[in-house]
Amino acid sequence: MTNKQKKLILVTSIVFILLRLVFAYIFKDSFFERGNRHTSINQIAMNLLENGTFGLSVGNPSAANEPIYTSFIAFSYWLFGTNWFGPAFLQSLILGFNAFLIYLLTFELWANKRLSFLALVAVNLYPFYFTQSISVSDTVFYTGLLALSMYLSKKSMESKKIFFWVITGVVWGLLLLTRFSGISIFGMVLLFQFLYHGWNYLPRLSIIGVTTLITLLPWFYRNYTHTEAFFLSSHGSIEIWMGHNSMSKDVIENDISVDILRNETNLVPGLESLSFEDFPNDISYEYAEGKLYLAAAMDYLKNHPISLIKMAPLKFVKFWSIFKNPKSNSRDDTKSGKGMSWYWDTLYTLYFTPLLILFLFGLTSLTVSSNRPKLNDTFLVILAAFTGYSILHTFVFGFTRLRVPLDQFMIVIALYGVNQFSLFKFSSNLQFNK
Repeated sequence: MTNKQKKLILVTSIVFILLRLVFAYIFKDSFFERGNRHTSINQIAMNLLENGTFGLSVGNPSAANEPIYTSFIAFSYWLFGTNWFGPAFLQSLILGFNAFLIYLLTFELWANKRLSFLALVAVNLYPFYFTQSISVSDTVFYTGLLALSMYLSKKSMESKKIFFWVITGVVWGLLLLTRFSGISIFGMVLLFQFLYHGWNYLPRLSIIGVTTLITLLPWFYRNYTHTEAFFLSSHGSIEIWMGHNSMSKDVIENDISVDILRNETNLVPGLESLSFEDFPNDISYEYAEGKLYLAAAMDYLKNHPISLIKMAPLKFVKFWSIFKNPKSNSRDDTKSGKGMSWYWDTLYTLYFTPLLILFLFGLTSLTVSSNRPKLNDTFLVILAAFTGYSILHTFVFGFTRLRVPLDQFMIVIALYGVNQFSLFKFSSNLQFNK
């Protein structure tokens, strides 16, 4: 990379960071009302900052959330005060670094600096990443960690240094402590790399796996001390149940958030009789609640085994849909906000549809072309990410917001599709960089 390229990347990244901060300032009054599980994240972050308790109330531990993103919010409040600036500034930096990682992955894939720079700009401008970077949401934080995990996994196959493999495992552990659903990508990356490289690479893959587990152990142990059970968070069991009960199909088909099912306590035997007062703290209650949800899901699948297969196409389509979903948290149109969110739904369709078309075109070109390039580690980890996440959300529940972390990798493949059009051709002979 030349000094001119470095300066261009730096200046472009700074411009986008400042642009996001301007928008964050304009919408600062609604900052704490935007994002996923914003109330609990802020509440736990404040408790963590003020009294060291990871919980919704003082001295009352909770496991309703994975710890890393909430700790990140607490850190930003400690650094910049309890206001919009800290999370918005740090998340904007993370998105800028994320875009740079995609630049590197694109260059290592195609060895074309123009396509790589286009990838950097596309990630910085991607509407969902842009808006989530100025919200209390773990999307940009998780997406950045995912890009870093994938980049390190690719590099770990080239490095013979054990220290590098250990760092890769630590970053994967941090990713899983942000969203444990990333386990599907982690497992698929290790599997694909083993199948591609063979038994000689098993030691380094094992070290990555063991280091990842060691990174998770302190949090597992913390939860064990309160429940005598090893688990990461309580909401995982609830989400499995949300995708497998008698109302799941109706809710998913109608683009209603599965969160509405939390109100259907009658569908979970024993849940209505569960009381906070019978438990010493939130974490033990959450674990008992999670066990009931998981048991209800397993019971439903036992009685309706074919539903797992019958529901898979619906969930897959929702996961990859060009129409934003879920669109509502309520069955009541007067409360759902459908009339106010149409422009966000339209914007999503306008930016995701061409991305999906170009991604499929690029992927097809890579697959069926007579002069298709040979497989390499960069494409391998990207393929593993698509495979792992698609399988997970096809058999749990799939919504477009859950697919968003993959869109950065769609951009990389889509650029190959863009290059196939003579009007936009950056290189007449793109090949995988070896």
